[in-house]
Amino acid sequence: MNFDTRICIWGDSIVYGAYDPEHGGWGIRLRNYLEGKSEGWTQVYNLGICGLRTDHLLKSFKTEAALREPDIVIFGIGVNDSKHPKKVSPAAYKKNLAKLVSHAQKFTKKIAFVGLTRIDEKSLEPVQPGETYHSNAAIEIYDRVLEKFCAEEGIPYIPTRDLLVPSDYVDGLHPGTKGHQKMFEKILPFVEALIK
Repeated sequence: MNFDTRICIWGDSIVYGAYDPEHGGWGIRLRNYLEGKSEGWTQVYNLGICGLRTDHLLKSFKTEAALREPDIVIFGIGVNDSKHPKKVSPAAYKKNLAKLVSHAQKFTKKIAFVGLTRIDEKSLEPVQPGETYHSNAAIEIYDRVLEKFCAEEGIPYIPTRDLLVPSDYVDGLHPGTKGHQKMFEKILPFVEALIK
């Protein structure tokens, strides 16, 4: 295993690790695990931002990537795109994915996407008046776009659509500590394969 590896994770509040005060989400678990395992220096940068969509990320990705020069890029993004189809349609989402990959490939060929997680619609917290709801139907459409895109491009796709159960969520949308642990365990083998 190469121990001088810089891993950057871009994505939304689930990447950020919202609602996991015990361990900081799956991204921080990944960092702690890899730093504890390596005899050298493995850097894991968690660049998750709550509410992030692909169109937002395209505005900052090149600058953030240039500052860190990643060896491995992991994206976990699309749930918020699915909530705003008028701003980012499924077709626009696919185009944005292609642009992100094109930018990432200037630094590395080791790129992976974490699939989109479903929500627990029964326990989803009410939104403010005028806000758009998340829905599993919309999330599945975007996740299938992502899965197909990854297959076409030969990029690892890490499926998480059916990974979580209602008790894994804090508010119906965000995984809690148990949910993030499940995600970490699912994502880790894919990352270790990219490190080798």
